Formats: sequence, structure tokens, C-alpha cells
Amino acid sequence: MAAVRRKRLNQLTDSPTSEGKKTNASKPTCRLVSWMLGIPIVALASVLSVFFQAKFLIVIMQILLPAVLWRVDGIREKVIALSIDDVPSVDTPPIANFLADYNASATFFVVGGQVTQNLSWILSDLFKLGHELGNHLMKDEPSILLPLEVFEQQMLSVEKIITESWKAAGNSNSWPPPGQFKWMRPGSGWTTGSMIQTARRLGYRTVLGSVYPFDASFHWPALSAFHVLHRVNPGDIVILHNRDYTLEALKLIVPPLIQQGYRIVSISTLHSMRRSAPA
Repeated sequence: MAAVRRKRLNQLTDSPTSEGKKTNASKPTCRLVSWMLGIPIVALASVLSVFFQAKFLIVIMQILLPAVLWRVDGIREKVIALSIDDVPSVDTPPIANFLADYNASATFFVVGGQVTQNLSWILSDLFKLGHELGNHLMKDEPSILLPLEVFEQQMLSVEKIITESWKAAGNSNSWPPPGQFKWMRPGSGWTTGSMIQTARRLGYRTVLGSVYPFDASFHWPALSAFHVLHRVNPGDIVILHNRDYTLEALKLIVPPLIQQGYRIVSISTLHSMRRSAPA
């Protein structure tokens, strides 16, 4: 009997305790929980880095797509470029007049399908106010989905509209004038090498930007202003959209930047500053 008892005691001593089993079993569970918690944290960090256009992302994009103008490096003065997509509309003149009040200029990207007979005068007025026009194709849609031949046709159609507006503004010389460039911004901001090459063959430079508050998705002027004012640096290209809330956003963006000593110019003006900057 004593021998049997000792054997049972040894078995109990050698076998892991129930508490030990729980501890060992809990380790994979803890790892799984930590991994599952890590996914939303990484996802949130990724979303925030994209939303705030972290500098390293812009640098990466400049490396991957050097033929696209994202920002203008080497600018020593407090100067940024402002660009506004999807013109014209009834919201465009108040925006242009507001910028004129602050001696600010911008590059307005034309969607050809929006240029009706009642709105065509707006484009020539933008030229008269000292702004420049860029090519945003015919429709507010992802240009990357267009067949390449359609993409080219739309670019040429919008160029004709811009050229006619330039002449309607009283200019006798050809568009673009000396010191300005032909800019193309693809719809929805997606592009390919073939699109870039096609634009270049037509005399255009593809431009996106480095500060974009996603105002086409989030219709909150205060959010747009917060994003721009906390992200902008000399040489940045700001992207906004021509909407009924854009003027309110600009009222929150432009005066503080002017007070900080910034000048707000067109993309061509900013680009020419890099070319003329001392080495």
C-alpha cells in the first residue's frame, strides 16, 4: 500500500498543475489578442499617415514617380502653390475674387464637361485675375479607367477650351504664355506611366500635390483648414476642390498663412522659383 501511495504521489508531483496548464494555454491566446489589437493600430497609423501626407510618403512617391510634380523642393522663401480642381461652377467666381483680395493666385483645373455656355466666361475671368488654368480632362471621374486614346482625346478637348478662354480674356499671344506651363492633373489622382508619357507628348507636365485635406470627401471647412495649416511648408502644393464650402475653408486658411508671411501662388510660379533659385 505504501508503495502504491508513493507512486501516486510521484505522478501528482511530475504532472503539471491545472494552474500551469491554464498559464501555458493562455500564452497563444495572449499572442492572438495582441496580434488582433495590433492590426487596427497599424491600420489607424497607416490611415493617419496618408491623411496627413507624412513627409516620408511624399518622398517615396517622388522616388517612385519622379515624372510627377508633387511639391517644389529647394524653396527658401515662404511660398506655396494653391490648386483648385473641378472648375468652373457658380462657386468659382467668389473663390477667385476672395483670392484676389489677398493678392493670391492659384491654378484652377478645368473639367471640360462643366464648361457650359453660361459658365464659359468664368474661365476667361480667371485669366484676367492672374490665375492659370490646368487640364483636368472632360469628366470628374478616375482618369486611370479611360482607354489611352480616350484619355488623349479628352486632354485635347479641354486644351481647346482653355485656349479659347485665353483668347477671350483679350490675349493675342498663344497659351500658355512665357513663364507658365501646361499642367495636367488626372481625375481622382491616379495615373500610370502611359498617361504621363501621353501628357508629356502633348506638352503637359503631370502634377498632383503634397497637401490634400480630402475635402472632396469630408465637407468640413474647419477640418480642411486644420489640415492645411498644420501640414503646409514652403514649396508645398495644396489641393482643394471647387465646392460650395471651399470659400469658407479658404477664409480659414488664407488669412493665417498671409499673417505667417506666406505667399500663395500658382503652380507655374512656384515651379519657376525652383528653376531660378541660386545653387
